[in-house]
Amino acid sequence: MNRDIVYCDNCAIPLKSENEQYPWSESPIDFDSGNKGESAIFCNSCNNFHQIIIPAEKWVELYAELSEYVLQYSSLDPIYDDEGNRTEEKQNEFIDIVNSVESIMEGVLTKGGV
Repeated sequence: MNRDIVYCDNCAIPLKSENEQYPWSESPIDFDSGNKGESAIFCNSCNNFHQIIIPAEKWVELYAELSEYVLQYSSLDPIYDDEGNRTEEKQNEFIDIVNSVESIMEGVLTKGGV
């Protein structure tokens, strides 16, 4: 099977493929398993839920981008010094934001391997 296509573990129907109508929908709650608060892919063919897995590279890209957005949106003081680097205070704030964003992501997504 192609690694770029995600197949349903139950019925083996592709859940994701390019240039096709996706035979799945996303749901934040799996009522049948009590898996509340975790994102899942729902296979419309067999009524089976699948956890959304984000590759590690995309995981880092996502939390870094979200954290930078939060930092820029919430900062009243300058974020960068004259050399274009974050100030020490803003770097510490960024790390705190990263930890919070990653905790939120872990609650709704699964971090995959490389």
